[in-house]
Amino acid sequence: MAASSESILDHIPLFAKELLAGGLAGGFAKTVVAPLERLKILFQVVSPTKLNVSGMVNNEQVYRGIRDCLSKTYKEGGIKGIYRGVAPTLFGIFPYAGLKFYFYEEMKRHVPEDYKKSIMAKLTCGSVAGLLGQTFTYFLEVVRRQMQVVPSAAIGFTVYDTMKSYLRVPSRDEVD
Repeated sequence: MAASSESILDHIPLFAKELLAGGLAGGFAKTVVAPLERLKILFQVVSPTKLNVSGMVNNEQVYRGIRDCLSKTYKEGGIKGIYRGVAPTLFGIFPYAGLKFYFYEEMKRHVPEDYKKSIMAKLTCGSVAGLLGQTFTYFLEVVRRQMQVVPSAAIGFTVYDTMKSYLRVPSRDEVD
């Protein structure tokens, strides 16, 4: 009995394949770049360690270089430490990239044959595809930022109230 050369992919519509291929391409690219983005953020961290003569804090770099940052990050958290925080980014990039590449292919289909090899046509298709992809997935960016802002706002209000108390700033209820 001969094996069938038909695969499950043969039953998936073209648009779904394009969405999947684009999403996987974007996810792969982000996965490759994610450690560099993580290291960039970590490398920017400074540690207030010493007071100088005038009482000002001298900031000291936590890492001596990229290699030191990578080494310490890996020692502290392994591969998870290097990829920490990448999941929300991937949740957003997969649909964005999928739609972006899908719209790009769809727009190229409508370019007249005489212009198919034109750089301007490709630039136009790419820019409009990127705009459409961003438009349809922007809400995911808003959700991701809200996930970051909530802890920041909570910390900010807590420090604000603590500083008011420390500086003996009366509450507005007490001023009236």
